[in-house]
Amino acid sequence: MPRSIVIIGTLDTKSEEILFAKEQIELRGHKAIVMDMSVGSKPSVKGDITSQEVAREGGGDIKAIWGNPDRPKINKIITDGAIKICNELLKEGKLDGILCIGGAGGTLIGTDVMKGLPFGVPKFVISSNAALPGFSSKYFGTKDITMMHTMVDIAGLNDILKTLLSQAAGAICGMAEAFAMSPHTTSDAEKRKSSVALCELMASAKCISNIKRLLEENGYQVTVFMATGVGDTAMEELISQGLFDAVLDLSPGGIIDSFIDGGTRKACKVRLESAGLKGIPQVIVPGGLDFITPLLSKYKPEYDERKIFRPDKLRQLIRSNIDELTRAAEVIAKKLNAAKGPVKFIIPLNGWSRVDGPGRPLYDPEANAAFVKELRRQLKPEIEVREIDAWIEDPVFGDVLVEALNEMMHK
Repeated sequence: MPRSIVIIGTLDTKSEEILFAKEQIELRGHKAIVMDMSVGSKPSVKGDITSQEVAREGGGDIKAIWGNPDRPKINKIITDGAIKICNELLKEGKLDGILCIGGAGGTLIGTDVMKGLPFGVPKFVISSNAALPGFSSKYFGTKDITMMHTMVDIAGLNDILKTLLSQAAGAICGMAEAFAMSPHTTSDAEKRKSSVALCELMASAKCISNIKRLLEENGYQVTVFMATGVGDTAMEELISQGLFDAVLDLSPGGIIDSFIDGGTRKACKVRLESAGLKGIPQVIVPGGLDFITPLLSKYKPEYDERKIFRPDKLRQLIRSNIDELTRAAEVIAKKLNAAKGPVKFIIPLNGWSRVDGPGRPLYDPEANAAFVKELRRQLKPEIEVREIDAWIEDPVFGDVLVEALNEMMHK
């Protein structure tokens, strides 16, 4: 069955390349819909969806946009309009994939549009700017975007660019075909396993494998995220899209990195909130709250007075203190108190990470106890706080976590 693929780009500067990609998609038996994102000037070629239409949907007037030097303002108008149109096309079953062709500005607008689409919708970018240091991570963000670097400038067709554009067209066509058969598109919800988001950091592969195995033995499908500030942000976004039925969060430690200057795993603003808004069960563990991870350039002399563990030349784990943990307890409690679904907070008394606990480099039971005391004081009475005489990586602790999740899922 033919699929509908939206091509976004600026026809005022990239018309030749965009129309070539359109032709390549159509040669493969699919429909190509060109959405013009021109902001520099009126293009000589008209898109299937014009820049006038895009600007209007974004609350602007294209005549006031073409040539306007206020790029941040006009880019937002065009981006907002394109997101609105793309989501409407998706709702109508007229968007099975999206392809962006652009340089610096076009790639930025195109990937921002893609970020406005749900997980799983095929998103492919071919860009002359993809390989510039520091740019790719900004283009990706936390989204499922695939990028191809052109090596040459997108400034007129040549054999090199034709080869790459043809491959990009083939890639987005293949992705669109696969999208129709993706597991998340099934309408038979009754046959789908309950899906659990498992978030971790600074726990061994053996520990995570054990918990994952226990969950799978109990009939769950498990997706593992790393709480690096990027992975846990992606998890929150996917939870908000309804992709999970429960959350087992071993590592909300990014909350504490949000308080310090240069925290490398700084949590997003909605950390520990998405599951609560969806009303799905949550089991939370204080993993990773036992340390802070400032950039090396943000190291402070007062850190010399704390316990420090340096796993390699790039990372430093500095023991969190009572003040930081007390503040973390207050923030976490506020977020969990707003949850519409059931929450259990389970605490391993013998250590919250691989480096915390008796005989381990960041052990500080007084600081941990201060967190627990403040958490109990701040949380609503109906949220259970349970302390377990175990280390976070002990198999028995994994048993307790899975049992707690089952209790909530089967009520």
